[in-house]
Amino acid sequence: MSVFLAILLGLLRGITLFLPISSSGHQAIMQNIFKLNYPVNNGLFELLMNLSTLISIIMVYRKELMVIVSESADTLRSGTSDNPVSDGRLTPSVRMIYFVIIGTLPLLLAIPINDRIGILMGNTTFVGAALIVTGTLLFLTDKLVKTGRKNEKTMNTKDALIIGIAQALSAIPGLSRTGTTMTVGIACGLGRDYAVRFSIFLSLPSIIVAILISFFSSFKSAVDWSSFFAYLVGFVTAIFTGYLSIQILRVAAAKRRLRHFSYYIWLVGIVTIILSLTL
Repeated sequence: MSVFLAILLGLLRGITLFLPISSSGHQAIMQNIFKLNYPVNNGLFELLMNLSTLISIIMVYRKELMVIVSESADTLRSGTSDNPVSDGRLTPSVRMIYFVIIGTLPLLLAIPINDRIGILMGNTTFVGAALIVTGTLLFLTDKLVKTGRKNEKTMNTKDALIIGIAQALSAIPGLSRTGTTMTVGIACGLGRDYAVRFSIFLSLPSIIVAILISFFSSFKSAVDWSSFFAYLVGFVTAIFTGYLSIQILRVAAAKRRLRHFSYYIWLVGIVTIILSLTL
C-alpha cells in the first residue's frame, strides 16, 4: 500500500464515519465508480482503522467515558442496600450504558440479512438514492424538528429502542449511521448535543466487536511489512480527522446547521446516480 492511498483511506475513515455523510456510501462509490482498491482483506490495516475510530471517540469524550466507567464500577461494587439498581434508581452513567444496550439489540435482527444488504454495495444507483434520503433527513431535522431537552436522566427505553432500530436500518449502504441515529434521536426529543453523544456512544459496541474480529483476522492474513509505515500514516490520519469530524458535528448540530451536509450529500447522490446510469 502506498502512503498516498493510506492517507486517502484514513481521511475517508475519519471524515465519513463520524460526519453524517455515510461511510458505506462513499466506500461503495470509491470502489465501484473510481475503482479504488480498498484492502478489505488486510487484517492489520483494518485493525488499525477500527482502533483509530475508538481512539477518536475517547479523545473527544474521555471525561464522560471516565465517569461512566467509574460510576459503573461503583455500582458493581456496591452492596445490595446501596445498589441504585436494587431500588429502581440508576445513575446517569449507568442509564447511558442501559440505553446503549437497548439501542444495540435491533442490530441482532439485521445479522441474518447482512449478506443481502452487502450486495447493495455494488448497486451505486441505489446507494445514490440512499444518500439523497440521508440528506433529506438532515435537512428536515434542521427545518422542522424543535430542539428537545432529553438527556441520559430523562430519556426512556422507548427512545433508545427507536434509535436502535434506526441504527439497524442504517446498515443499508448510503444511509449514514450517525446521521440516521442522530436525527431520529433529535426527533425523539433528545437535546442536540446529547443526540450526537448518544449516537457516538451507540456505535461503541459495534466498534469493539469490529476491533476483536480484525484483531483475530490479522493473525490469519500475511502482513505486508513493507507497507507498515503507510499503515501508521493512515492510522494517525484517521485518528485526527475523526476527532475533528466529531467536533464539527457537535457544532453543526448545536447551531442547527445539519442542512449544510445535506447540500453535499444531495450533490454526491445525484452525481452518483448519473454516473451509474451512464458509465
